Amino acid sequence: MANQITATDDLQAWLQASCRCEDREGGSYRRPPFAADVRAARSGRIYDAHAYHTKVPPQGILPYLEHYTQAGDLVLDPFCGSGMTGVAALLCPSGPRRALLNDLSPAACHIAANYCTPVDAGALADAAARVCEAVRAEFEWLYGTACGRCGAPATIQYTIWSDLLACAGCGRELLLWEAGVDHAAGKVLGTVRCPACGRRHRKRELPWLRRAPVVVSTLCSRPACGRHQCPPTAADQARLDDIERRPIPYWHPRTRLDRDIDLWYERDYRRLGIYSVADLYTKRNLWACARLWREIGAVGDDRLRGALQFVFTAICAKHATLMTGIIFKGGRRPVLTGNIPGTLYVPSLSCEKNVLAAFARKLQAVRRYYEGDIRRAPPGAVFVRLGSAADLSPLADRTVDYVFTDPPFGENLIYSDLSLIWEAWMGRFTDPEQEAVIHRRKRGSPHTLADYSRSMGEAFAEAHRVLKPDRWASVIFHNTDDRVWGALQDAAVGAGFELASAVALDKEQRSFKQITAAGAAGYDVVLNLRRRATAAAAPRGGEDVDAFALNAVVAHLRAGPPPDHRRARFLHSLAVRGLLNAGIAIERVSIPYLEALFLRCGLTRVAGRWHLPGEVPGAAADGPESADGPHSAAPAMDEVLLRVADRAVQRALETGGSGRPPIRPNAAAVAGWIHYCAGEGRWPELLRLFPLLTQGDVAPEEWAALERLRDAAWARRAGSEGAEAGRRGGKTVKKVLFVCVHNSGRSKMAEAFLNQMAAGRGITALSAGTQPGDAVNPTVVAAMREVGIDLSGEQPRRLTPEMGRSADRVITMGCGVADSCPAGFLISEDWGLDDPKDQPLAKVRAIRDQIRERVAALIAER
Repeated sequence: MANQITATDDLQAWLQASCRCEDREGGSYRRPPFAADVRAARSGRIYDAHAYHTKVPPQGILPYLEHYTQAGDLVLDPFCGSGMTGVAALLCPSGPRRALLNDLSPAACHIAANYCTPVDAGALADAAARVCEAVRAEFEWLYGTACGRCGAPATIQYTIWSDLLACAGCGRELLLWEAGVDHAAGKVLGTVRCPACGRRHRKRELPWLRRAPVVVSTLCSRPACGRHQCPPTAADQARLDDIERRPIPYWHPRTRLDRDIDLWYERDYRRLGIYSVADLYTKRNLWACARLWREIGAVGDDRLRGALQFVFTAICAKHATLMTGIIFKGGRRPVLTGNIPGTLYVPSLSCEKNVLAAFARKLQAVRRYYEGDIRRAPPGAVFVRLGSAADLSPLADRTVDYVFTDPPFGENLIYSDLSLIWEAWMGRFTDPEQEAVIHRRKRGSPHTLADYSRSMGEAFAEAHRVLKPDRWASVIFHNTDDRVWGALQDAAVGAGFELASAVALDKEQRSFKQITAAGAAGYDVVLNLRRRATAAAAPRGGEDVDAFALNAVVAHLRAGPPPDHRRARFLHSLAVRGLLNAGIAIERVSIPYLEALFLRCGLTRVAGRWHLPGEVPGAAADGPESADGPHSAAPAMDEVLLRVADRAVQRALETGGSGRPPIRPNAAAVAGWIHYCAGEGRWPELLRLFPLLTQGDVAPEEWAALERLRDAAWARRAGSEGAEAGRRGGKTVKKVLFVCVHNSGRSKMAEAFLNQMAAGRGITALSAGTQPGDAVNPTVVAAMREVGIDLSGEQPRRLTPEMGRSADRVITMGCGVADSCPAGFLISEDWGLDDPKDQPLAKVRAIRDQIRERVAALIAER
């Protein structure tokens, strides 16, 4: 079995064989953030082997492992769940990675260890055959019956049980299968009608009495007769009564549910007579599971026993309990299902499946998995550790090459409750006091948002500690509660991680929680976090949230997305990714909040999908009218965009040259507005926006495209500008002279910024000093190098009268040189900037950014 921790020494020995404290790339590790959205289906032999509350498909993890790591690297998953990170590490096309998987849940460690440890599929089948043969006689007694067609011996495949209720009017017993199901239409009715008094009641209003079998599906021992469905016979009821009278002769779990359980999905267990894990089974299925578990425990080979327990836990909750349900599909007979994932819900119509038949079917699925690519995995490449993500003390600092994890999503799933059935059979339980979740109703010790934030902060701090410098952590997350997102952002930033990008992971098939739960998002977001030695910058305030979210959604809708990508859940994940990438703190961004924003701004919702104004002419909106009036009066989309344009862009344009502290707008927003202005022919606005970007702010291909748009704007402006200058007899500014005393700091930065940002526009810059220094300030050189400009080869110049006479505009930097300047200024302006001399790098950066904003405004005014 994959090494599952039993002692710290075991892990230390594995780490000594697995970890390389040195960097094989000689300290030159460089990886850009993984930038592609990924789609991965939640199906196939890996998914079919065993269920878990959440599971990221290995196909969705592989691209990240291939991008950030190489063969032999050590990968950590501190919230490993079902172990899919380990599976992906073993299946990497470029060579297997080593993986340390950690989880607080014994059930998760059991599932992960079996997923990541190959076993001989033939030997597993032989061991399972011996187990099945050992229990066969007892199971024939438990599930034996007579064929309803020919009377020959038959085996019960499943039995449908129905709630028996009491009429609130006359007290008569009502069988839900008869009074609450329209069998002709194939659907469960919204109300239950009493045939005695004729009154109709809602099901939840009626007292629950007990369960009764209503349908038995049998498989005849005569192959020609096959399967048959009929009501239970008197002999069937007598067999059930006999089972109820007898004590189960084998150990089985009696773990209580009612003392401190958080998951009460729609129905109160106590009302249904359910107080323990044992009560979640019919007596017959509990007996069968106990017998099967005992026989598996007697298998001598550790690996084969573990694999058979893996098969057992795959069915003991999903296919053997009263949570196993049925559904109707348009007039057809009932369709069997498993339990509803992410809940502990007992339906009113339950399906009692034959445990041995379910075990045999699941064995085939597990065998197919072990016959796949996992069989070639190197032994011992994965270690599964039972413990808290907040305490990875066996791991030394800076030993892990990469972290990929899927942490708990706040209050969406309470893992300790959901794992209770598995862990009750295993006899080991999750410690709920250490669980990183938000408990909604837990009475004993509720966990609040603050508790969750603290737990996640501790886990991120440990991941940061064990990760090598400049290495990456990818974190999958989804939630529609902005408070939970805020807690996650604070935890990551507080631990020292820097968010480099956020991309989408589409699992294609939505989970039950993603479809129904208010706090569950429709699409996962993957955060690419880089480890920094010092704390990263905190996300900035959320005053731009509305504008940025709407800009992202409008751009997406304009591209003509498929129908499912017009739904609020997808648009929410889109907005969240955009805000994360912009470094904006996620505030208020819930699905209801976004939908209200869409309505206010004139978007239209039709059949649950959002459209731009006028995109669906004549369609009836399915939501309330916006606060500004009906949808038919929605403003044009261009006006909406202008109304909610990125506020940081607006402020940057408004404050340029005003002496107020400049604000750096988001580069993605600026680039988007440049494209919009080009498409609308708004060339002056485009030229005002362009100086707000520098070459390093966007990808090279995007920068090239933006430069083409800028050049086109200048070409269109040149003719009209020359004509206007001729009419007014004015002079177009073509040369700017920046002057200060030493020409070693502020004026050098201004000259460099203008010559870079105005390249090809017919405007140039020169700088000089009245008392030039010996060299450019080294701190200034370092600050400019950060933005892609090298001043190391520049020398300070002495100001001459010729420089002043040849300039169309002369700008001093705030050092009082105007009085001593030998030039006759044509146009004089002083920017009043602080002197970078003897200042720390942080202060020089601030001065640099102020100069860049002033230069941008100067170019825009030309």
